[in-house]
Amino acid sequence: MDSILDGLNSAQQAAVSSPSPILQVLAPPGSGKTKTLTARVAYLLSHHGYRPQDVICCTFTIKASREMRERLAKLVGNRVQSRLVLGTFHSICRRYLVTYGYLIGLRRGFGIADSGDSLAVIRVLFSFSFLLFCFVLFWVCFWIGVYGFGSMCAVVLLCYAMILTDWMGLCLLVCFAEDPEAVTVWYSA
Repeated sequence: MDSILDGLNSAQQAAVSSPSPILQVLAPPGSGKTKTLTARVAYLLSHHGYRPQDVICCTFTIKASREMRERLAKLVGNRVQSRLVLGTFHSICRRYLVTYGYLIGLRRGFGIADSGDSLAVIRVLFSFSFLLFCFVLFWVCFWIGVYGFGSMCAVVLLCYAMILTDWMGLCLLVCFAEDPEAVTVWYSA
């Protein structure tokens, strides 16, 4: 048996050795998802000839990302592991938005808005003088009616060169829709 598959149950082995180029692994906590994904990456590199930079390995937690990085370094070596596109969903999105964010108007050096930043924007939106209140109220109602309050906050955050964490994936997709060539460059980098 292949050493990459050692220690995996039959379902995990099936996921690791699947011929599909795209794979989603869903399982409850503590069931071996990180172990399975790590083995899958090593398997793609060793058995299917994938280049490390062509493999995007995305997790939802920093802990899982670190664990995958350490396990992959043991399986494929530090040099290969360092060339993988590996991280949390948000860190990978941020990495590419730094490069391609200009396509959707993101300024260089944009920040990621946390809940404190979002509350500050809401306070700014509602702290205008009373003379501007009617004008602002009209636009607030317009934005809430058409796009929702979250969209209005997102637009204001963009003015401050910030984006919401929840919007990072959407922003990246919009970047790629604006310039399909960027997908090719990103994919082949």
